[in-house]
Amino acid sequence: RGQLDIQMNKGEYLETYFRAIQYSQWGETDTAANDQFTLQQAWANWKVADFLDIKFGRQPIVIGRGLVFGENQWENVPTFYDGFGLLFDWDV
Repeated sequence: RGQLDIQMNKGEYLETYFRAIQYSQWGETDTAANDQFTLQQAWANWKVADFLDIKFGRQPIVIGRGLVFGENQWENVPTFYDGFGLLFDWDV
């Protein structure tokens, strides 16, 4: 499995991330059927205000610290979803 990660930031208000994975099954005789290229992550996180972030694009779903439901990076083909999210964080 080959993996390429690219992260680009525009100041502190816009963050983008791309992850491309090329994987193949070792020891298989028909390599063309088992070789695949996947754009596993392609998302942007826009900080609208000090307390509101908008995140959209293809990304893994991570709940909490990701120990129970996380990115599945150990798998040959990690799971990913296309989605949209709002993060509201306001300190008082």
